[in-house]
Amino acid sequence: MSFLLGFETQLNKRRNVEAYGSGFASSDLRTLQSAAKPSSIDGFDTDYFFISYFGQVNAELYDKYFAQASVRHDGSSRFGEENQFATFWSAGLSWLINKESFLENQDWIDNLKLRLSIGTSGNADIGNFASRTLFSGSASYLSSPGLVPSQLGNPELTWETNINYNLGADVGVFERFSLTVDLYYRKSQNMLLDKPVPQTTGYESITENVGELENKGFEFLLSSQNLKGDFEWVTDLNFSLNRNKVLELPNGKGFADPFSSRQRVEEGMPVRSFYLRSWAGVDPANGDALWYLADGSTTNNISQAPRMFVGNASPDFITGLTNSLSYKGVSLSFFLYWVQGNKIYNNTSRIYDASGARFGIINQVKEAVDFWTPDNTDAPRPRPVINSSSASSNSSRYLEDGSYLRLREVTLSYNFPADWLDNIYLKSARVFFQGQNLLTFTEYTGVDPEVGSAGVEFFRYPVGRVFTFGVDIKF
Repeated sequence: MSFLLGFETQLNKRRNVEAYGSGFASSDLRTLQSAAKPSSIDGFDTDYFFISYFGQVNAELYDKYFAQASVRHDGSSRFGEENQFATFWSAGLSWLINKESFLENQDWIDNLKLRLSIGTSGNADIGNFASRTLFSGSASYLSSPGLVPSQLGNPELTWETNINYNLGADVGVFERFSLTVDLYYRKSQNMLLDKPVPQTTGYESITENVGELENKGFEFLLSSQNLKGDFEWVTDLNFSLNRNKVLELPNGKGFADPFSSRQRVEEGMPVRSFYLRSWAGVDPANGDALWYLADGSTTNNISQAPRMFVGNASPDFITGLTNSLSYKGVSLSFFLYWVQGNKIYNNTSRIYDASGARFGIINQVKEAVDFWTPDNTDAPRPRPVINSSSASSNSSRYLEDGSYLRLREVTLSYNFPADWLDNIYLKSARVFFQGQNLLTFTEYTGVDPEVGSAGVEFFRYPVGRVFTFGVDIKF
């Protein structure tokens, strides 16, 4: 049995001053005093403080039964003065089954462990002063300094709490195959969210502890030594699946996602759910853009079309596959990454494929010419209307399947034999060639399907294709 007691503090301070100017007589003049026009001054001064007390105990019995328990008391300056501290705990059990007498003679079983754990954890990922009413000193009136309200405070703000359950197993057999499997369930309570408030208050939102959210999923990692000897081949496969759902909101009322106006937070729905007018295509009779009504019929008047849930930015699953092959000194490895089932809002296409909305202002993609005409009634795009934005307004027209398979990395290398290197007093020498993001297979029409969790792509700079040649030498 072992014990651990600890104390931890963290103080983070950030200071920043920025100044901008334009109009320089020469590119050699690079100081602000040489600017013909000072444009702006900016800066900030911020800090936050964390303090923690924690303890942990570990116990084992007969080298096959294991238990662990921990507790911690955390405090953060980001919360209200009366709610800065919270206590979190965890407990876990594991059983090394292959050490039991009924499996003693099963030499083909290298490892067989069952794991069970439960615990709580906290989240303090908010602004440093989210609990406080703030005023900005950037206001001025007739060149006189002034203060204006900039943030609505919440002195009751406290920790978001997560309750975690996990059931897992580790399996190893034949000294070749290993498998790790985990089932988990996590319930988040007192979630830290920016809740919109009426604009008549003078503010846009307030940070509150609102609602409950659940995440549940399944993960596994499979490793296989397919071949051993002079020629070796190892495969690693990982897979993860997660489902989430909003369980509770204040008064049961949903609200627009504060991070994306195209998404909505609603009880019974996953987070990152797109809430848009549903695109119904093109009327073949006259080329009008169409949207669905609540009863399933269509309209060419976008203002009559209701918003509805039309997809989610979270993928159905994510998986990765790595293969490593080697023969004597030559090694080859490649990594495939697969994301399946997520939706991406192609905001770039809304600008470059706008059905006349930006005629004469912004160039359009070449596919934009495939629009409805009396001779092309099956076209995927409506009849363009100059300077009319209805067809290019936010709707599921620009919501696409974001699934993709990417060859993320390939590495070919050669390790020189040790007896070659001894004569020149080197411990090791390796030459390698590496390629990254070499191939991508996707039906997404935007710049790059590898977007953030919000699921919106707007002129995102694409992931670069990188080639690297190198030499590693150790003396």
